[in-house]
Amino acid sequence: YDFIEGSSVTMDEFEAGRLAALYFDRFGHKSAAVYFREGDRVAKARIEGFKSVMPSCIDILDSENVGDKLKSALQSGVTAVFCFSDYYAKKLIDAAKEFRIPDDFSLISVDDTMIAEIYGLTSIVHPKGLIGEAAAKALLGGVKINKKFIPEIKERKSVKKI
Repeated sequence: YDFIEGSSVTMDEFEAGRLAALYFDRFGHKSAAVYFREGDRVAKARIEGFKSVMPSCIDILDSENVGDKLKSALQSGVTAVFCFSDYYAKKLIDAAKEFRIPDDFSLISVDDTMIAEIYGLTSIVHPKGLIGEAAAKALLGGVKINKKFIPEIKERKSVKKI
């Protein structure tokens, strides 16, 4: 992260968002929304990556009426939603029980936690193990390191071709 001095071992957050947008594009989605928490630096980088591919996407900020915001976005022609984390994907799913994924909209999240597995979400894999291993080696070796791991996508069943 740019705001951390010293060593840094992270996932390329910008690339995570960009990868999600490219995936949606490959499946024919041209109108998307992004759901995130405002003021979060990690979310900001992921959303910037997404918008580098799909600049006209609609922002859905975390709030009490997220279900209404999603409904409005879908009525405006949105066919896909990028959630900045699996946790936020679950929040969106819970707030929008009337909609079916991927029939009503496609969804990609980030982190590939148990939430993504349970809900069958296509998710950007956070390379936690690789990050931990590289950080431990740097720490034990007393070496300053700045490394960003390029994420990969785990395909499940939350994106449909249109």
